[in-house]
Amino acid sequence: MDRRTKEEKEGKQQSKSHKSHSQNTKKIKKGLEKLGNAKRLQTELQGMAEGKQIRPGLKQLRPEDLPSGVTTTRGYDHRGQCYLFEHKTLGELGKIVLIKMSEGKMVLQAELYEGQENVESPLSQKKKEVFEKVVATIDNSFHENFPE
Repeated sequence: MDRRTKEEKEGKQQSKSHKSHSQNTKKIKKGLEKLGNAKRLQTELQGMAEGKQIRPGLKQLRPEDLPSGVTTTRGYDHRGQCYLFEHKTLGELGKIVLIKMSEGKMVLQAELYEGQENVESPLSQKKKEVFEKVVATIDNSFHENFPE
């Protein structure tokens, strides 16, 4: 006989083993954005302290370079610089993480947000299509700025 069954038979009060906490996703996103900004600032300060200079002539992406309705915010990821992409009507699209591998080498990793929808649903397919355009835009810009 397990402990719970014994307590029930004796009429003892049972305590809940799991407490459900409501999560405020906007608050979590703001917190992750704040962490991402702090990490970026720390990286920039460390680079300045080491005497590294930003390469002149780098082309910075503008909001109009992204597909219509897509916005980006800085997020947090332990692997590197993280950018979250969201669409006005479709919702969260995914994130791109820039991971520094070795001196002068960087990997661009894209992760599609799947959520709770069926992967084959029309909404998921549309999100995937828009996010692929975002990734292609970022990748092209990356290759323009850092030709091999």
